[in-house]
Amino acid sequence: MSYGVERNQDKKEVVMRRMMGFLVMAMVVGALVMPAVTEAKASPKVEGEIKAVLKKHGEFYKAKDLKGVMSLYAKGPDVISIGSEEGKDAIGYEQISAEYKKAFAAITELKIIDYSNLNISTFGNVAWVYIQLKASLIMAQGGKPVDIKGRFTAVLKKDGKQWQFVQTHFSEVAKPVVITFEEIDVNKDGKIDYKEMTIVIKGMTPEQFNALDKNKDGVITKDEYQGYMTDEQMQAVWARPHNIF
Repeated sequence: MSYGVERNQDKKEVVMRRMMGFLVMAMVVGALVMPAVTEAKASPKVEGEIKAVLKKHGEFYKAKDLKGVMSLYAKGPDVISIGSEEGKDAIGYEQISAEYKKAFAAITELKIIDYSNLNISTFGNVAWVYIQLKASLIMAQGGKPVDIKGRFTAVLKKDGKQWQFVQTHFSEVAKPVVITFEEIDVNKDGKIDYKEMTIVIKGMTPEQFNALDKNKDGVITKDEYQGYMTDEQMQAVWARPHNIF
């Protein structure tokens, strides 16, 4: 009994230490990120310069110009780009470049990229940006058109005459995803095999496919497909190119 009490006490102390560590870290980070002087809305001149950077990004992305896109990022190991999906955090200039390269390979064409509700604040040679973004593109795999709507935030630093990204974060607006049987049935033969299924639903395992294949004949009929996934489950495996930024 005494041993149990001691162990419980040890656990409480560990929890308390972790909480204190987190609070100290939060205070330190807060002190680092909060400017001593209140930030100000960007001047018309700075706003124009930031808009020019965003415009260039869109043009370079549509052209799949990796060198051009990366010219908008500061070079260094501490530059960060964060995407919507788990594991889409690229740290450092080289990792970010590699993620853009993957994104360019995943799409055939970026048809449209638009920005709205632009909000820019500045403090000295640092600016932070919030915008809403819409993009329309064609996926390389399956040639499927995809529309993306999301939020983009960024921190830019001016080095000499040029504003460059030092941190970017893009998150897609969550919405129900409905994929019809007909969309997956690429060859329109009234049934879906595993290869067809994985063209549209990335991440589906053979075990998941077999669970859906009720009569175990190696294909999915429309009746078997109906009601397979909730919107949330479908969203979890639906492939999206999250590297617009």
